[in-house]
Amino acid sequence: MEHLRLKKIETSYYQELSNILLTHVRDPRLSLVRVTRVKLSPDLSQAKVFFDLNDKSKANDALKGFRKCKGFLKKHLGSSIPLRYTPDLDFRLDDFIGDKNNLDEIFEKIKKEHNE
Repeated sequence: MEHLRLKKIETSYYQELSNILLTHVRDPRLSLVRVTRVKLSPDLSQAKVFFDLNDKSKANDALKGFRKCKGFLKKHLGSSIPLRYTPDLDFRLDDFIGDKNNLDEIFEKIKKEHNE
């Protein structure tokens, strides 16, 4: 049961962070950032926010932008999602997207080899 609650809260944080980035954040470093997932610790004290960029070379700039508006994001999350405490936000570039693309290429090669 606790696992379902955690997943629901992660989904709420994901949706709300995406909304805040689209509507309230004016930092140009975050204009092309897309939140891909949120992973909460079991005690809800830490939230790892994974994001993706089209241009991976600007990842450090995006991290600086996230660090600058971290308090702003926590304030909005705290007011929109009713929990006792708002978790500390830790922003990370999502490498899973790149791994997924690599796997797709490998599966395509296997499929072609199998068909030959």
